[in-house]
Amino acid sequence: MGGNRFRLLPTLGKIAFPKFNKEIPHKFPQIVNQDLAKKTGVYEKLEHYGVKIESSSFGNDLYEARKRHFEEVFSWNATGTLGTKLSLKYSLWKRDPTNDIRVIRFCLSLPEEQYVQNGMDRALIRRSTRNYLPDYVRLNQKIRGAQGVDYIHRLAPDWKRFMSIVQKLAHDEVLSNLIDMDVLKKAITKIEKDPKPEYSLDPDFWIIIRSLIIHQFIKSLA
Repeated sequence: MGGNRFRLLPTLGKIAFPKFNKEIPHKFPQIVNQDLAKKTGVYEKLEHYGVKIESSSFGNDLYEARKRHFEEVFSWNATGTLGTKLSLKYSLWKRDPTNDIRVIRFCLSLPEEQYVQNGMDRALIRRSTRNYLPDYVRLNQKIRGAQGVDYIHRLAPDWKRFMSIVQKLAHDEVLSNLIDMDVLKKAITKIEKDPKPEYSLDPDFWIIIRSLIIHQFIKSLA
């Protein structure tokens, strides 16, 4: 729902920030076992569907990216499944105001120039919240927040027990068929000593968590 940003970014970005116009190398380590990747041709399949493995670039056509976002149902299915399971098990109702179809239709119906004005993104909501939010919040274009970064804090009291579970992953034969164990072991060595808050946004910690999720999933099927 970024409106005019989808038109302006590819052009203005090239002019104003030429050094950022080049594709940024994808720095997230490849966690997939490379023998498995070659056997299944997973990288080729992802490339076929427009997923760039070695780059974080979305390409030049952001209109097409938005179109795919609404046409491809897997992201909606994932969030819907999560909400349903939380509701069934814990009697929780997930509510996301920005995911309301009425809000989406309203935003898509607005003229594109409402979204970017005089070089300011999110212009519509910034103007709408004048006198409701302080300007250092309303007009902020530098500082960005992050969601769900408290899990290291929550894990800290049980860090040793957590790490004992993680250490076993590095020697799991079944998991080794799916995961590049060298990448996993390197990640474990990096974070095993102390539960530092900055690990919340560290790709090495994400590797460990994803490996643990995969292991638990396989275990549930055994």
